[in-house]
Amino acid sequence: MKNLQKELNLSKYRIMEFFATCNGIPVHISDTSRGEKCLIFLHGYLETLYIWDDFINLLPDIIRVITIDLPGHGLTGSNKEENSVPFMADVVNSVLDLCNVKSAYIVGHSMGGYVAIEAAKRYYDRFDGLILMHSTPWADSDEKRLDREREIELIRNAKLSLIVKTAIPKMFAKENLRRMDEKIYEIVELTETHDPEGIIA
Repeated sequence: MKNLQKELNLSKYRIMEFFATCNGIPVHISDTSRGEKCLIFLHGYLETLYIWDDFINLLPDIIRVITIDLPGHGLTGSNKEENSVPFMADVVNSVLDLCNVKSAYIVGHSMGGYVAIEAAKRYYDRFDGLILMHSTPWADSDEKRLDREREIELIRNAKLSLIVKTAIPKMFAKENLRRMDEKIYEIVELTETHDPEGIIA
């Protein structure tokens, strides 16, 4: 555990944020450090670990919570040669090793769900349970793959901010857009930390 260390206060939790090198890249991690059971939360595409802040605050304090910025997202570095789902799953496993967690429940939102499934397959004896939020165990459809290829081309042409401004509001129900406009703005702002090459990989 090295470099930046910062403490955040959510009403019940004392959360330590830090960077550590895992699988050859710097990984941005937050950890409540104590609790009888551990949950590790994995965010979705174009999100960061901060997406979970309000959710974490609803959990009982007997739960230890770890969140990370997945490779290529937020403040975590990326493996320029291979930023694949299996690589991300290996990073998750390394983070749990680093935090001295023997077993945990793994929670994945959207893309984070794919990573959670892969981690559970590769390190099945480490996880007590798997929770998917707006994710699926099935491969992407041809249409979704084409959308991703179009987005990659836009990112290569320095249009990541355009993708973000279009994609992030779609994460919210239409009836909640006005009520959640401050949260949407906050998420869009946080995407400025993403490494475009990491997103492409």
